[in-house]
Amino acid sequence: LMASRLFCTLPNLLFLLCFGVQYVLFVASVLEEEMCEKTDDCVVDGQCLLPHDNADANGTRFCFCSKSCISSVPVECSRHKQCVVDSVESTHQNFCDKEKRLCLCRARKDNEHACLKKNLKIIYLNTTRSSVYLGESFKITCCVNIEPRSVRFRWFHNDTEIPSTLYPDLFQLCWTLNVTNARFADAGSYTCSVKTDAHGNAWLNASVDVQVRGSRFFAFVREMDGQHLAVTKSTVDRPNVTESRSDNSTNFFLMLNATGLNEATILLDWVANPASSAIKFRVESLDEEEFAIEDVISADSKPHIISGLKPASHYSVSAETVPGRGRRPVYDKVVVQTLDKGIQAFPSPPQQVNMRMKDEIIRTKCELSWMAPQVSNGPILYYMVDVYGVIRRKSISQVNKMQKHRPKSVNCQNLNRVPPKDSFMQCEFEGLLPNHNYSARVVAVNALGESPPSMVNSKCLTSYGPPPHIETPIAEKRFDDKTIRILFSSVPDDIYGPITCYFLAIVPCTRNYNMSQLPHPVYMNFDVYERTMQSNLHIMFQPIFAYISEAFYSLPRETIIGDGRQTVGDVSSTLEFLGRFPAQDGELQRGYKYTGFLIVRVDPDNLVYNLTSNGKRELLQNWLQPTYGFSNYFKPVFLGESDVLITEDQSRGYQETIYLLAVGFSVVSVLVVFGTVLCFYYSHIRGWLKTLLCVETNFVPDRNSFADLQRVAKRRDFQPTAVEDLPNEYLLRHRDSNFLFTVEFESLPNYNFDTTASDKLENAPKNRYNDIKAFDITRVKLERVDDDSSSDYINANYVQGYKGRKLFIAAQGPTLDTVNDFWRLVWEQNVNVIVMVTNLQERYRTMCIKYWPEHSPSVYGRIEVKPLDCTFYADYVIRNFTIRRCRTTADESESNNLLNGDCRSIVQYHFTGWQDYRAPEGSYGFLRFMKQFKRIDCTSDCPVLVHCSAGVGRTGTFVAVDSMMDQMAEEGRVDVFGFVSNLRRQRNFMVQSLDQYVFIYKALAEWYMFGDTDVDAERAEEYVVELRQTLNNDSTGLEKQYNLLFRSLEDALTCNYAKKSFNEQKNRFKTVVAYDRNRVILAPRLGHEDATYINASLVRVSGRSVIVGGNGN
Repeated sequence: LMASRLFCTLPNLLFLLCFGVQYVLFVASVLEEEMCEKTDDCVVDGQCLLPHDNADANGTRFCFCSKSCISSVPVECSRHKQCVVDSVESTHQNFCDKEKRLCLCRARKDNEHACLKKNLKIIYLNTTRSSVYLGESFKITCCVNIEPRSVRFRWFHNDTEIPSTLYPDLFQLCWTLNVTNARFADAGSYTCSVKTDAHGNAWLNASVDVQVRGSRFFAFVREMDGQHLAVTKSTVDRPNVTESRSDNSTNFFLMLNATGLNEATILLDWVANPASSAIKFRVESLDEEEFAIEDVISADSKPHIISGLKPASHYSVSAETVPGRGRRPVYDKVVVQTLDKGIQAFPSPPQQVNMRMKDEIIRTKCELSWMAPQVSNGPILYYMVDVYGVIRRKSISQVNKMQKHRPKSVNCQNLNRVPPKDSFMQCEFEGLLPNHNYSARVVAVNALGESPPSMVNSKCLTSYGPPPHIETPIAEKRFDDKTIRILFSSVPDDIYGPITCYFLAIVPCTRNYNMSQLPHPVYMNFDVYERTMQSNLHIMFQPIFAYISEAFYSLPRETIIGDGRQTVGDVSSTLEFLGRFPAQDGELQRGYKYTGFLIVRVDPDNLVYNLTSNGKRELLQNWLQPTYGFSNYFKPVFLGESDVLITEDQSRGYQETIYLLAVGFSVVSVLVVFGTVLCFYYSHIRGWLKTLLCVETNFVPDRNSFADLQRVAKRRDFQPTAVEDLPNEYLLRHRDSNFLFTVEFESLPNYNFDTTASDKLENAPKNRYNDIKAFDITRVKLERVDDDSSSDYINANYVQGYKGRKLFIAAQGPTLDTVNDFWRLVWEQNVNVIVMVTNLQERYRTMCIKYWPEHSPSVYGRIEVKPLDCTFYADYVIRNFTIRRCRTTADESESNNLLNGDCRSIVQYHFTGWQDYRAPEGSYGFLRFMKQFKRIDCTSDCPVLVHCSAGVGRTGTFVAVDSMMDQMAEEGRVDVFGFVSNLRRQRNFMVQSLDQYVFIYKALAEWYMFGDTDVDAERAEEYVVELRQTLNNDSTGLEKQYNLLFRSLEDALTCNYAKKSFNEQKNRFKTVVAYDRNRVILAPRLGHEDATYINASLVRVSGRSVIVGGNGN
C-alpha cells in the first residue's frame, strides 16, 4: 500500500522539483541580469551599489545608471529622496549620485535600458528609405540599450569600414549615418557593429540593405571622354505621366525638374500637358545680379544639360511651353544649386581655438572659442567639439588615472554637433572636476567629411579639491566604558589633490536624541569642547554642535577619543579647523551617546592661478581658502548604563537652567504684552507700525554653521568707496569681464528666513514666482477681511533706506489675483508715491498687469482710483491719481458710499527703459528719473511703494541707488556691498543679477562725474550765456561741458558690420556709421550678403517711439 501511494505521489514530486528548479533559474537570471563586482562593470556615469532594502542575499551588488530611470524620475538631483516616486514601488531603491547630481536607477528585465556593459544589445536598426533614387538622401539609425559613451561603434558598407568619427545622440542612444546625393555605389548592405570593454574582441553586428534606383524624371548621365557629357535616354523608374493625361485634358501643367550634376553643370528635364514641341527657359543667378542664360529647347532634346555655371551657386530656372495655335503657354519655376567644387576636399582645421576659465577663483566653468576654418571647401555643416579633462597630479592609488572627464555644456553638447552660427563660435562648459587639466579638440565638417582636428592653444587647469569619497569611520566602545576607539578602514583617495590634514569631529547627544535630525556634516555647527558639551547635554532649545577631538597630518589606523591624549607620534597640536577650532580630546561623560565624522582638508594649488599683477595676486591670496570633505556619521556609541543617576553637579545645573528659563519666560511675557500694546497704539491710532522695524541690527541670528563660517572665512573686507574714487574704481573692477565685480557680487549673503505665509497653499496664487517669497519678519500685513486668515497676505516687505530715513515697500507687480490687494496696501499703509520699474510686457511676456485706469475712474475691491493727468518723458512717465475707500452701510447705495470715502492723492513714477534681470542700457535716463523722484520729500511716515515684476531685482537696484546717493551727499562715500547685504536681510534676492550690481556702481560714478545736467526751458537762454563765460583756465563752461562727452564709462561700441568691405560704398563718411547694437536691419535677399545693411540707427526718443537716422541720398 505504501509503495502504491509513493508511486502515485512520485509524479507530483517530480513536477514540484522541476518547477522549483525553473523558478531558481529564473530568479538567478533576474539577479544576474545586472549583477556587478565593481563600478567599471557598469556604463559611464553608472555605479555598482547595494540596493537600499538589501533584499538580495549575500550582499549582491547591482549596476545603477541614469538611463534606466523611468520618465517620472528627474534627471538631476541633490539628495536621494528626489529620485524616488512614492507611487511607483520600483523607484524606492533609486540613488542620487551627489557628485554628478544624477539620479541612478537599477535596470529591470522589462526595461529597455541596461546598466551593465556586458548586457549590450542592438535594439534598433533601420533606414529611412530602403529604396532611393539617384541624387536623393537617406539615413540609417542604429540604437543600443546602454549609455553610448561606454560603447565602441563602427559602420560598415559592404564589409568595408566607413572611415569617419561619429558621435551618438546621448538622449536616444543612437548613431545616425547620413548619405546625401545617393549614387549607385552607395547601394548594398550597411552594418552597425558595437562592443564594450566587457566583450573582449567580440563585436555585435546588425545589417540593413539599401537599394539605389535610377532617377525619377530624367535619364542617366555619364561622362564621356573625360570632358563632354552625353545623355543616354532611359525609362527606368520613370512614371508615364504623359500617357495618363491627354491633350484634351483641361488640367494644363508643366513639371520642371533641375538637378546639379557637378560644380558647373545642371540637368533640366520636364513633363508638360498638353505636350509641347519645345520650351523656352531662362537661368538667372541668385548670387550675381548680371548673370542670365536664355534659350529654346526642342522636346526631342530633353533632358537638357546647361553648363558654364559656377560651383556652389544658386540658380533660378524658369520655363514656359511653346504651345500650338489656340493654346496658352504653361509656366513653372524651380531653384537649383550646383555642386561645390570643394566637396572634393575636406575643410581646413578651425582657427584660434582657445580655452579660458570663466570663474578665476572657483574654477568650475570654462569657455571654449574658435574661428571658422580658413578654407572651408564648401559650407560648414556643423562642428564636433570634444572637451575632456585628465588628472594632472598623479594619485597615490592610481584609480581612474587614465579616465577622461567630459563636462556638461551650457549652450553646446559635448561629443555632439554644434551648428555654425557665425565665424566666431564659443561654448561654455561647467562642472569641472578638481585637479584636472582640461583640453579640447574641434573638428569642422562639410559635405565631404571632417577636417583635421584643432587642439586648444591654452589649457584650463582646476585647483585641488576634497576627495570624491571618504570612508565612514568605525566606532567601538572600549572596556572601560569611558572612551571610544575609532577605526579608519582606508586612507581617502587623493585623486583630486594632496590631503593637508585630517580632523575628527565628535557630536555628543542625549540618550533620546533622534539621530535622523542631525544636519549633514557640511552644515554642522562647531564650537570648542566645553561649550559643545554644555550646549548639547545640559541646555535645551539649542542647535546641536560638534567639537574637534583629534587632528592629524597623516591618518592613523585607529585613535582613542576621551583619553585626553593626542595620537602618538603625530605632531598636530598647531592644527585648527577653520582657523579657530583646535583639537580638544576632552573627557566623555557616561549616560550619553556619541557620533561623529572625519573631515579632510585640501589646500588650493596656487600654481593654477594666473597671479601676474600685484593687485590680482593680493586679491586671490586673500580669497584662496582650503576646501573640506566630510564623511558620513559613524554609528552612535552609548557610554554607561541605561539608568544613569544624575550627579549633584548636573542636578544643580538643571535647577539653574529651570530657574533661568522661568525668569527669562517672565521677562519675555512682559515684553510681549508691552510690545503688543505699543504695536496696537502705533498701527491703529497713528499708523506708524513701520517705525518698529529694526532691520539694521536684529534680523540675522548667529548661525555658526560650517557653510556660514566658510563664507565668512572667504569674504574679503569690502570697504566703502570715496566718491572721488568711484570712476576709477568702476573701471578697475570692470576689467577682465567684470572679474572684481563678480568676486564682490558672489560674496553677497543669501538669507533663509521663515516664509510661512508665502508657503501656505491658499496664498500660492498670490505669488507671481514660486521662488520669490516674503520673509515673515518683514512682510507687510494687510487688514483681515471677514476673518479670512489668508486675506492679510501680499508678497511685499518693508525695506529701509539710508539710515532709516526713508521706508520703502518692495512688492511684486500686481497680478489678476492681487490687484485689489495691491490697492488695499496703498490705502492701509498710507502710500503716496508708487515707483514702477518694469514694463507691462517684455519679450512677449506679461511682467505686470495694468493696475490703473487710463481715462475714467475704476473700482478695485473697495478702492476707487481716478486718473488725473499723465506726463510722458523720454524714459519715464509720471501719472497722478486720487483714490477713495468705500464706506458700506446697510441703507446706502454703492455710489453714495464712494462719495463718503476720504480722498488721497497718489503719484506714480514709471520708468520704461529697463528689461527684466538686466540693467538699463545707459544710466543717463535712469538718473534723470531718479532726480524727479528725489524732488519728493519722503519720510518714514509715508512709505514709498516700489515694484517691478518679481519685486527683487530692479526694485532692489532702485532702492540701492537712491540710498547710496543719499550717502554720497552726506558722507562723501558709498558702501554698496554693505547696503545690498542689508537689503537681502529684509527681502530675498534683492539686486538679483551681476549686471544690476555693476549698474549701481556705474550710476553712482556717472552721477559724481556729470551731476544734474537738466535745464528748465524758461532759463535755457540764461544758462547758455553763463556757459559761454570764460573760466580761470581760459576755456568756457560750454567747452568744459562738451569735453565731458568723452569721459564716458560705457564700453566701446562696435561698428564691424558697417565697416565690412561690401558695405563701405554705402557709407558717405567712413567715420559716421551705424553701431552694430542698434543698426537698422533690412530684410535679407538670397545671395546678397550686404542686403541687410543701411547706414541708419534706431534711436530712442521716448518710451514708445523710435526715429531712424541715416545717410541722405
